[in-house]
Formats: sequence, C-alpha cells, structure tokens
Amino acid sequence: MEQDKPKVDLGRLVLSDVVDLQVVAVWGTSGDLGKTFEICKVFDVPDVKSKFGCRAWVRLMHQFDSNEFLQSLVRQFCMNFSQDKEVSLAQEGKTVGTNVLLKMEKMGKRELVHEYDAQVSSNRYLIVVDGISKIDEWHCIKSYFPDKKNGSRIVVTTQQVDIASLCPEQPYQVSELRHLSSDQVLYLFHNKVEKAEMGYGMPISKSAPVTTTDPSSSAVTSSEIQEEGSDNLMLLMVEISFTPHQQLQGRFIAARQSSQMVVGRSTEKQKVIDLVGRPTDSHHAKVISVWGMGGIGKTTLLRSVYRSQQLSGWKRAWATVLRPFNRDTLLRNLALQLIEEGPTGAGEKKNIATMRSLELASELSILFGKQNCLIVLDDLSSIDEWNSMKDILAKSRRIIATAREKFVAKH
Repeated sequence: MEQDKPKVDLGRLVLSDVVDLQVVAVWGTSGDLGKTFEICKVFDVPDVKSKFGCRAWVRLMHQFDSNEFLQSLVRQFCMNFSQDKEVSLAQEGKTVGTNVLLKMEKMGKRELVHEYDAQVSSNRYLIVVDGISKIDEWHCIKSYFPDKKNGSRIVVTTQQVDIASLCPEQPYQVSELRHLSSDQVLYLFHNKVEKAEMGYGMPISKSAPVTTTDPSSSAVTSSEIQEEGSDNLMLLMVEISFTPHQQLQGRFIAARQSSQMVVGRSTEKQKVIDLVGRPTDSHHAKVISVWGMGGIGKTTLLRSVYRSQQLSGWKRAWATVLRPFNRDTLLRNLALQLIEEGPTGAGEKKNIATMRSLELASELSILFGKQNCLIVLDDLSSIDEWNSMKDILAKSRRIIATAREKFVAKH
C-alpha cells in the first residue's frame, strides 16, 4: 500500500555522498515533540562519530549570542578530540570534562576564534542547531560555517514552517520523517538529491507528498491531470504545497478538465470560493478534496473560505473528523448546524440530538434536497471513513474534505 512505502532516513541524508555542505531542517506539526529523539538516533551512532571529526549540538534558549555560540561549539569540538585520549587522561588522573574546562579557561576571545576557524576548516563537521526562531538568527549562524566540499552537515530544528523552508538551498524537498500520531508528524526540509547520491541507496520517500521549490519542476505532467468522478460525486483535487517564497500554492486538478491552475496565497482563497460557486450539470455533490502535509495551512485556508460573505447563500456546516471515528456523531453534528440556520424550531433540533442512524440520514437527505448545502469535513484519515458517509452526503451539492494522504484525497 502507498502508506507503507519507506520514509526518508535522516541518517542517510547526513551520511550521503554529497560533498557540498548540506542543511537539513526538522519541523513538526506539534512543536518540539519527537524531534530531539530522531536527531539523537543519528548524532550518536558510530558511523556518524567516525565520519565527522567535529560534532556539536547547540540549543538556542534565548536571543542569539555569538560569543556563547562559539564557546559551546569549541567546547564540544575539544570534547570530541579529548575522548580519543580518554585512556591516557585517566592514567594521568584526569577526566575528559575537566581537561576541556581547563583548556577553555585559558582561551581569550582571539584564541577562541582561532581554535574554531582551525577546527571547521580542517575537519568534516556535523552541527545541530536546536530551536531557531528567527530567520536573521539563521543567516548569522550559517555565516560561521564554511563549505569546504568535504561532506559537512548542519541539522536545524524549528517550530516555524517558514524558517524550515528557508534553511536548505534551493531547490529543496519536503519529506515525511515520522508519523507520531494522527495530528503529530515530523518533516524534513532538505536539498533536492538524486537517489544515487544517498550513499546507502535509500530512496526519497514517496509515502507522503514530496514538493520541490524548483520553478522548472512546477509543471504537471499529463499523467497527473486526472478525470475523477462517479455517478453521484464529482471530484476536484487541491494540493496545498510550498512555493519558492514559502507561500502556499494551490494545485487544482479538476474533474473533466484538462488544465491546471497554480495560484499564490493572495488568490487561492478566491479560487476555492469560485470552485464552490461554479455551476455543474449534475444535481449531485461536487467534492473539493484538499490534501497536503499536516500543519501547512489547509484548515486555515478553508476556514477563511467557509466564513466568506460570498458564500452567504449557502447553508454551511463544518465538522472535524475526530478519533476514534464515529459516523453518527459526525452526521448529527452537521445536521444540528444546518437546521439551526434554517426555519425549523428548537423542538425539532432537540429531536435530531436523539435520532437514530436511519432517521438522521433521512433528515439530512430531505434537507439537502431543499437547499444548496456546503459541507466541510476536516482531517479525513482513511477511505473507510469517507465510504461510510459519502452516499448520505451525495445530495449536499458541495463537499470540501481535507486529508494528509493523497490516496485518501483521490478516493
């Protein structure tokens, strides 16, 4: 199955055969959760230790301070080299930590800078910069690391997707690293590399949408223009991804159409509104399926569409698909929202709260037959969830569904 294909391995990116300095940014949809663990699994393995003469991990706890930053790096570089002499130090009654401390105390600022320049100029280095919160911090930090074409690597973590997308060189790729839970996903932002460059033959992940920022690669091939639909439902697919300027771009692939519309952030809301309002020959629902990785802005975009005054003529209902999934709970939620906006009284609304499944389906069918209804289903995670309710919602005229997996969105 598509979701079982291998994920990108951070270790393979770090140990790849690419000689240029490479930057890999780790970003998650739930803040720092899981990032430290995934990087530690790479940072401390023997192959990485043997390949990189200089290794350091710096956590940015407050406003960036260049002196503290350099001191932390040099201290860890000295630790790397002192550990090779651990046996001889022990014989002298010394420890690695105290030996490094004494060496650092003897360094003035000039000696510190000289030691740092000597280390990064003559050794392959692996640096982890944890917690970048401002892009100007990153520009300052990157200036400290020369590209000696020796396979050095920098791994950065951030809670801001815009910063993660600015760290690698262009063009970059976005790949799923690990799916922690239904709403917690880790992603890698890394330089675009070929399979042959991955050192261990590790393919780039195809289990999650992979986007690039190379303008020349933005064209969609004919195989990607698909005509989707059935007797009851028309499908319009919208992929939310990154543009070269870290804006969102909507890739609209419309059923029974052969053209592609790529729009920027300033117009994507209007494009979705236009798609909702566009007349169709069918009396059945047109489905607008919005897919893309978690945290990239699908829900934010659709909330702005949902609240638009341009759709005031539509009866609207929004439901987030909760876990564990319960079809009747979701349908009851939709019915209560739609009837609340209609002419029915409070008594009938209370009856809906206690209706059984067949009665609930019948009530929705009657409602959909009377008025144009727009239904938003946020965060569908499986085909079974969609199949369980698509026949009931088929007369609602417009359905917008968000999903993180393309195979769910296509279905």
